[in-house]
Amino acid sequence: MHWTLDSNGVLTVLQDEDVEYEFFEDEEPWLEHSLSIYKIVWGANCLRKDEDRVYSALAGYSNVTEVIFTEHFSAEQITDMSDMFFGFDALKKLDLSGFDTSNVT
Repeated sequence: MHWTLDSNGVLTVLQDEDVEYEFFEDEEPWLEHSLSIYKIVWGANCLRKDEDRVYSALAGYSNVTEVIFTEHFSAEQITDMSDMFFGFDALKKLDLSGFDTSNVT
């Protein structure tokens, strides 16, 4: 997984070609810039994992107005989406139509 944050506040997270999923057990590496992020382009399968659930590595980005999921993102491993967009107070545009939520309980 690699990521960039440009001068317009666009965070782009992309998948490394040789890795199917990456799991964070600590905070995501761009979290310290969370207040400077206004748009997220999510093209990776980066998830948080703890003892009993797998969930999105997105939460608490209060200035983000738009999240775009590319075709490289897969939601099939996610079991808990309850806090996926928690704290996205400015969010105005979000398309979840391509999500496979069959494992969400």
